[in-house]
Amino acid sequence: MPCRPRRLSCMTIGFLGSFALALMAGACSPVTDTSQLTSPASPETQTAPRPTASPTPPLPAHIQDLELIALDQPGSWRVIGLLASDSSVSHSGISIEVSLLDGEGEVVSGQVVSPLFPDLLGQDTVPFKADFQAGTKVERVVAAPLGYRLATVERAQVEAKVTRAFSGEDGQTRVLGELVSSGSTAAVVSGLAVVARNPEGRIVDLSSRVISLAGMSPSGRAPFLALVELAPLGFDFQAFVEAIHTAEAESGRLAFEQAPSLVINARRAPFLLGSLRNHGAKAQWVRGIVSFKYRGEIVTLGEIRSPVPLAGGEALAFSLEDLPGLLTLVRGDPQAAAQIEILPEVDWAGSLDPAPPPIPLPITIDAYEAVGETLILRGVVANPTPDPVSSATVFAAVRTLKGGLVAAGWLKAVEVLNSGARTDVVLTLRLAEDVDPTDMEFDIRAFGVGP
Repeated sequence: MPCRPRRLSCMTIGFLGSFALALMAGACSPVTDTSQLTSPASPETQTAPRPTASPTPPLPAHIQDLELIALDQPGSWRVIGLLASDSSVSHSGISIEVSLLDGEGEVVSGQVVSPLFPDLLGQDTVPFKADFQAGTKVERVVAAPLGYRLATVERAQVEAKVTRAFSGEDGQTRVLGELVSSGSTAAVVSGLAVVARNPEGRIVDLSSRVISLAGMSPSGRAPFLALVELAPLGFDFQAFVEAIHTAEAESGRLAFEQAPSLVINARRAPFLLGSLRNHGAKAQWVRGIVSFKYRGEIVTLGEIRSPVPLAGGEALAFSLEDLPGLLTLVRGDPQAAAQIEILPEVDWAGSLDPAPPPIPLPITIDAYEAVGETLILRGVVANPTPDPVSSATVFAAVRTLKGGLVAAGWLKAVEVLNSGARTDVVLTLRLAEDVDPTDMEFDIRAFGVGP
């Protein structure tokens, strides 16, 4: 069940105030005069005084809409706020100190967090969040920006617009929206978040996950989907985006081998099957989204994101099952499945990140078990290489003897698989309807990423 927030009072402390307090504290602290620890030098041997370093000026920004939210579990707190720039200059590497106080003004708990976006562009605003386990005596919150450095990034003209919100099958709120680029050059979206406000205008939640493209073409448009867990329908939703210019050309090496197909099984549960191929010579991260349009409107999005890069010349079969809202649509309208338009898009920004070549790992499958419309694979993955590998992942594609794709998916078995280590894996795949288990062939591989 989603948590229902309870409001408490909050207080914001700007950086300038904390900086002045720091100066006052320094003025009251004892200072050791190192010149008294040595014998005085004669006038002939005296040297010029060392220059005094100038203090770092405060970040030209202020914190606003700071909210302290008590979650259902006693002692669990969430702090959400906005950091707004007061300058035309961009900054990065920003840290924010967040402290929870009791009724006497004493600090109960504190932590240093980073904003959700890597940069604070000039005259822009970026959300931040901090979660605490701090007991029940918390009364208010204070926050102030700390360190930062100047940034050299150039803002791209990309706007994020919220179009509508709906409730998924799990009862949690999803927010659909659109990214609109008005620039004449390509841009990369480096941050995207959605804030929920109650009817009084106070922030109640911040998106925990957002599906979108990172690469934006000149004057391009792209949909996004955000999960906002604590906000019911009827609240206001505000999108924040950070986008920067890029001189990199769009990559066409990664492409869908064929149009993905929507599969409806006997329980009327929809899922998507498809495959991509890396037509380049080098490994590339697999990033993409699939939009589902019904009667001219996008109703949901699915995300393709492999934990391991795809080697040059290789193909990757995938299945998308997390498609919020689609199950309700298909079960409510028996004709809907035939009218849904599927729009797959490769995220070319994935090619901008360096991708190490995947390391093949031996895998042994001990058992196949078909239970209704589910296929369960059990086996063991090993690492015989001399170095540990990260993101050890099992990939599976199941096809009919005629080559039709009937199941696909992957499972990250372990975050780090040490040299000489083995780990058990259980991979569950959803099968298309009326698949004959005797008419299937399996392509099962395992890969990891080197140090």
